[in-house]
Amino acid sequence: MRYRSRAEIIATLLKAGVRGASKTKLMYSAMLSYEQLQAYMKFTQEKGLIAQDGELPRYTTTAKGMRFLERYAKIGHLLTPVEKTVELPKAPVKPITPKPGPAADAL
Repeated sequence: MRYRSRAEIIATLLKAGVRGASKTKLMYSAMLSYEQLQAYMKFTQEKGLIAQDGELPRYTTTAKGMRFLERYAKIGHLLTPVEKTVELPKAPVKPITPKPGPAADAL
């Protein structure tokens, strides 16, 4: 699995919580362990990005969380064309020939 940034994981959690979701659904949507989910839930709740729906064990993305998603999407659109157009130059590959050593002279 490829490396994901904190912002990408948070965006995945917030997308899953747009219509309300249980912790289990959030955990599976973001492909996190329970311990990781606990840490991200604490962070997103402290920052006001996601909130619990009353007494129900469901979590919903807040208005602030929706703004985060909008800005995250804009940044993604800005970076995507650059990633596709930038190509690294390919260095020519030179074959490596072993140098004869003293053992080759003895034969």
